[in-house]
Amino acid sequence: MSKCKYDVKTALEEYFPSLLKLIENREISWKQINSGTEKHLSFYKEKLMESKESKIIIDCTFYSFIIGNKYRNSKTIPMSDFFNRTFIELHSRLSNQELDLLSQIIKKVLTNFDYKYLNFIGELATLNAYKTTGKYLLLNVEEKIFSTKKSKKADFSFRRNDDGYEFLVEVRNIHLQQRNLDSALKIKNHIENKLREKIEEKKLNLPHKKDVYIQPVVWVESEYQIEIISKLYTDGRMTFKNIFVPMTYVTYRINGRAFEHRFEYVTTILND
Repeated sequence: MSKCKYDVKTALEEYFPSLLKLIENREISWKQINSGTEKHLSFYKEKLMESKESKIIIDCTFYSFIIGNKYRNSKTIPMSDFFNRTFIELHSRLSNQELDLLSQIIKKVLTNFDYKYLNFIGELATLNAYKTTGKYLLLNVEEKIFSTKKSKKADFSFRRNDDGYEFLVEVRNIHLQQRNLDSALKIKNHIENKLREKIEEKKLNLPHKKDVYIQPVVWVESEYQIEIISKLYTDGRMTFKNIFVPMTYVTYRINGRAFEHRFEYVTTILND
């Protein structure tokens, strides 16, 4: 068997050491990750060679940010910095027992070769936001919702520190970028449809062993969209049982140099 051309771990050591620190000394198959990366890049090389166009359009992946870091691409640097900050904060906020649970999420970040990698970044950012409060202990990831053998699973299982209440959280990433969603009605309908899909997918209308909550994460293309969603919630036009107010992400440049990253509820994120 020929040796893989790519060494993802070495690239991470140089450009995202904070991610490696999250999984240090924990089991993860670098051979599988390297092989997947090679197949992905080979596919697009062949596609480019066969194409009659001068360029082709490909999905952004986590590897786009590794390449962006290497070449100091100004378009990828802000979000790369957000990823890095999230990884660093998670490492400082999670116990060793909690960190042991993260390997499978990290693997999904590294083995999804399309825009869906961002869904797993959304899961990590949500976990970081919850841990920031100091109110919750992470008990498990991919926890069964029902007691059956083939039960659907939720992303996280938490215990509330003050009273021991245990509950499950399913993160629902909703992408508004490049969808021409420029009105409150369009955005409302899109979000509601995605939430209904998640309820149906996870069969959350059936009795389950622990309370299950959906945490929407909305990836927007403008502050205008955030303002619309915030108003929908503060006006009471979007209320759902066991579904939290969506979280979202923005980054500001401070004095043209440092970044200020915010990942929080749409109703507070634009507050000074």
